[in-house]
Amino acid sequence: MKLVKNRAYPILKYVRNKTVLEIGCVGMGEHDTLGGINFIAGYIKPLAKEWIGIDINREGVELLRKHGFNPIVVDAEKPFNLGKKFDIILAEEVIEHLSNLPVFLNNVYNHLKDDGIFIITTPNPISPSFFIQRLLGGEIKDVHIHNHTHWHTHETLIELLRRYNFEVVHYEYIHPMPVKQSILYKLVKIIWKLLPDVFGRNLLLIAKKSRKSE
Repeated sequence: MKLVKNRAYPILKYVRNKTVLEIGCVGMGEHDTLGGINFIAGYIKPLAKEWIGIDINREGVELLRKHGFNPIVVDAEKPFNLGKKFDIILAEEVIEHLSNLPVFLNNVYNHLKDDGIFIITTPNPISPSFFIQRLLGGEIKDVHIHNHTHWHTHETLIELLRRYNFEVVHYEYIHPMPVKQSILYKLVKIIWKLLPDVFGRNLLLIAKKSRKSE
């Protein structure tokens, strides 16, 4: 299994000197919001040529503005037009919270350059990490599962995106290191690395506009 130090790490190679639109930029939970280890915008903005974030969390947007970011209050599940297209559109731990996927994916398509890439990350429903937590404690840590509307594997996302004129060019399962590593985790870490990548905690998927739609 591929272990990474945080969820941002495998994304950074795609965003350097690119124009980036991040959907759901405020984040949720202490580790995903401003100052947290998985606060993606904090890693991407210094590397990108331009970073623009959108989110429905008005208070979160105002907080980011106070710290030098330039997010906009936008609902990605309703049609919107920012008046420009981007090299990279990132939906990091977002798609599993949405209900209006047709409008969301149409918004992404309309704002992505013809040679741009669409990056999605989402929790992996078949990760042993989630299964073990459910088995032992009943709750999944660091995942706002109560706000989820669906889960995806690479197969379901590939088919979903195909239906909305995207072509998946790469996917991988990753396993970000826990923010707090318990003694038990440290003991099983070596075994964890030997598991197949498909058991990673998160799915990272890269898509482009389908050639058939051009």
